[in-house]
Amino acid sequence: MTRLLDSLKARGVKATFFVLGEQVRREPDVVRRMVAEGHEVDNHSCDHPDFRHLSRAEQQREINATRSALRSLGIEPTYFRPPYGDYDPEIIRAAARDGPTVVLWTVDAKDWKHHTVHAPEARVDRGLEVNVGRIYLFHDIHAWTVAAMPAILGRLAERGCRFVTLTQFPAERSARPTSGSR
Repeated sequence: MTRLLDSLKARGVKATFFVLGEQVRREPDVVRRMVAEGHEVDNHSCDHPDFRHLSRAEQQREINATRSALRSLGIEPTYFRPPYGDYDPEIIRAAARDGPTVVLWTVDAKDWKHHTVHAPEARVDRGLEVNVGRIYLFHDIHAWTVAAMPAILGRLAERGCRFVTLTQFPAERSARPTSGSR
């Protein structure tokens, strides 16, 4: 993780990290560094279960455990990204009970599926063909993703991408010209 943070810092890139509660408890100094360097840190559940197989009470415990772990570091999560992107109206309500909004992505690098440096780069390139104004999903737990990030960030920057946190994203999108821009 520190290698990725070093890469982002070197390029002046701000990102949003969706963390697991177990990660927050295991690596509080890394999470503090994320915030200190201007990154946003949000909720991704406690230990990444498939919410489709949990009771409503278990889903709420997953969300609350990570929220509590983040709050213990002085971080108030704004968003919740459900594991695997699986959600339903009740999951949205469970997340919103204490504020967070459920959020997903627009381009999935599928780095969890294709275990090479070139696979996430190719997925991002396909997303670039559509439009730069996207929310890109990467997993910092994969060494190949961390290794690919400098090249990916470079290509995105060449195409005019401005890197912002998720909270900044709506304002950034509304400030962009709509016709003929990428």
